[in-house]
Amino acid sequence: MAQEFYIKCPFCSHVYNAGKMIYDRGEDFMQFCPMCMKKYPRKEGEIVSANFPVVK
Repeated sequence: MAQEFYIKCPFCSHVYNAGKMIYDRGEDFMQFCPMCMKKYPRKEGEIVSANFPVVK
């Protein structure tokens, strides 16, 4: 199973999935919401779930 997490966009509240490779880039890595098309640092989004251990 691929490692992925689900993150909630702080602008539009859309929840979408992203791969662990993106998570590993750090909390300042810029996420891109596919719904509202805005970019934001991962630390501003809420991680809803993940199939790997998430460090807070």
